[in-house]
Amino acid sequence: MLASYGMGLAVLLGAVMLEFSLGIPVGELTRDTVNSQGLPPYMGAISNLGVLLWCATVTLCLFTAYLLRQTRGHRPFPSSFFLTAAALTAALMFDDLFILHEWLLPRYLGIPELATYCAYATGGMAFLLYFRNTIVAHTHFLLLLTSVVFLCSSIVADTLTNSMPDSSGKFFIEDGLKLLGICGWFSYFAHTSMQVTGRFLRVSAAEPRS
Repeated sequence: MLASYGMGLAVLLGAVMLEFSLGIPVGELTRDTVNSQGLPPYMGAISNLGVLLWCATVTLCLFTAYLLRQTRGHRPFPSSFFLTAAALTAALMFDDLFILHEWLLPRYLGIPELATYCAYATGGMAFLLYFRNTIVAHTHFLLLLTSVVFLCSSIVADTLTNSMPDSSGKFFIEDGLKLLGICGWFSYFAHTSMQVTGRFLRVSAAEPRS
């Protein structure tokens, strides 16, 4: 109980500290953005869906890594595969949720948007190269590959259309590519996690019971 409620209390205390240190009112951190700004409830619905899929992927990967640490014997999937995927996905999730690459990092840390993109690309390539044997031999790697293509295409579209005036077509292409990439990313890890979960259940059922 202390661990569970302690997390919530830590967040609330952090909000109070931000108000005293940076002058950010607590209400700006606790209130719902749509209601506080008088916006329609559907504002940012597709973007919110993407964040939910990122979060679901992180949860699946962490839970699957935990299961792998409970199994014995030969395992085609190392727990580090899912832990690394969870960390990478969490970074993308927080970036999407708090607009890190466009606003927070350039404004407060002076990190340009391109540098953030390069950091994500480097992390993604390192993940793919390090676990390439596991990905190719034991997963539907084409689904992961198409997901990465969609996400990279979204970044390219964002960069190329950054100076263009806002329009429905611009947002449809840029944000549509990103949503497709997130859907593929979630589906890939959901399917891979089900492979591990199914194997774990079969092993547990075969073990003798006392």
